[in-house]
Amino acid sequence: MLILLGGFLGSGRAFLARKLAQELEFHYCDINDYKMRAYFVGADRLVHEHIQEPLNDKARLFLYERVAKDLPLLSKMYSGVVMDTSFHRLKPREYFFDEARKHFSKVIFVWVDSDVRQTRRIIDRMAERGVVRSVTKTLRRQRGVRKRFQPFPFPPTVFHYDGTGKKSITRLRALVEVTAPI
Repeated sequence: MLILLGGFLGSGRAFLARKLAQELEFHYCDINDYKMRAYFVGADRLVHEHIQEPLNDKARLFLYERVAKDLPLLSKMYSGVVMDTSFHRLKPREYFFDEARKHFSKVIFVWVDSDVRQTRRIIDRMAERGVVRSVTKTLRRQRGVRKRFQPFPFPPTVFHYDGTGKKSITRLRALVEVTAPI
């Protein structure tokens, strides 16, 4: 089984994906591990890593192709896998879903959403942990992604994350267990 969580930056999908994988004793596959990286020496004379976000459909498709190459192996190694990314663009998303269905007998997709205040709390925590450098730039980037969102050809299963931690994981698990494969 492959469980895919999509959603905008700050929706809580990455937290939920990791915790859901723990709860179900599934493998968590971090798509960020497949992103291109640039390394540079900063003014502090330390080597810094910059993860390059896919900024267009061609780059996003390249990323999904890199992940898709590992799907046959992941499907053989693990009884269940959880992944998350935004999945906000139609063609790259459909490519990835098609590839996933070739290798997993059951593929479940859940769109994670949260209200504006919860999203802001999540992004603030990301900034505190150093995951994002600037809350303002991150919110601007999120607005851009929302503008470029391409609707689903099917109504997705939607999970509203309210930040309740363990209770949210319990609700998400229950939702996944009754969700039909895509």
